[in-house]
Amino acid sequence: MAERVSTGIQGLDVILKGGLVKGTSLLIKGGPGTGKTLFGLHFLAEGVKKGEKSVYISFDESINEIKRQGRDFNFPVDKIEFVDKFSTFSLLTSDPILWSSDSISEIFDFIDSIDVVAENADRVFIDGVGVLSDVVKEMPLYRRILSTILQRLSSKNVTTMLS
Repeated sequence: MAERVSTGIQGLDVILKGGLVKGTSLLIKGGPGTGKTLFGLHFLAEGVKKGEKSVYISFDESINEIKRQGRDFNFPVDKIEFVDKFSTFSLLTSDPILWSSDSISEIFDFIDSIDVVAENADRVFIDGVGVLSDVVKEMPLYRRILSTILQRLSSKNVTTMLS
């Protein structure tokens, strides 16, 4: 029987027969304001409660704003590792990035940077993966980047949620 990882959301864990299968990934989809960020924080807070290394990677929102939201719901944000990828892709704070198949070196550097921050993690929540599709010219390349990130995390037995 596969080991399960609790989401921390009792009703969902019942539906999932005990939680997510350890080392797999789950996509949370919804429009702005539907609770994806809070869902991810809940998942990571459950990991903190169990003594697991929990990492939040943000592409879509500032870390300060995410922590504020987490504090509003009494999540242990000081025990979650936050990684800011938002400023890398924000049009307000950096030059526009546009990747194509000619950008392989930059893409591998980016994938490696995700690998490094997730080192020894038990749980990872990647928020705002749609931002990546905005900077990749070709949709097949976007899918390959995302698939590579998820495969690397899975190979380390990291349970991942993304939105």
